[in-house]
Amino acid sequence: MSPLTGPGISLTFPKDVPNTTSSNPHSKKTAIHYKAANPAYNKQHLIVRPIDDLAQMKEEEEAKDSQNDVRVYKEVQIYGKERSDTAPASAVLLALMQPTPSSAADLDAWYRQEHNAQMSKEPGWLRTCRYELVSQSSDNAEAKLTFLAMHEFGEGEQLGDTVKALQPVSEWTMKVMKEVVGIDAAIYRV
Repeated sequence: MSPLTGPGISLTFPKDVPNTTSSNPHSKKTAIHYKAANPAYNKQHLIVRPIDDLAQMKEEEEAKDSQNDVRVYKEVQIYGKERSDTAPASAVLLALMQPTPSSAADLDAWYRQEHNAQMSKEPGWLRTCRYELVSQSSDNAEAKLTFLAMHEFGEGEQLGDTVKALQPVSEWTMKVMKEVVGIDAAIYRV
């Protein structure tokens, strides 16, 4: 396997209310702390750390945290404008999925050819960033979701507190969702 290079992201789901810091050793961008919009969701806190180059980070720094669920992802696709501002998106819709080996290519194609464009029409949408899991600290079976889509939203977003299917639901969407073996989605706000 070739060494990992290029941009990525680290997600930390702390078990307790985090003592957040904005420092980020792997990027000029600061870490961002989000809180789940739904008070009943089981992962109430999310810390997002952009990684400028995965080759520069040491796996043990990010993914060997026995106290928290830490996941490191490599960038797959950015859909939408590159953001020049340094302010974090005020809301994110996080979609974690596990496709079967035979359905992974279809899931990727669905995002590229249909879902990204559909999501971009939602009020307040800024961009969609997609990632693939590189490593994680949790051995929890629920956490084994290798595909990540982070939909960023700003002013005017109308996400509510629970993720809902975009309307209209296409035949392709129904097929893709039927073929994933795991899914976890939530809305977070700064």
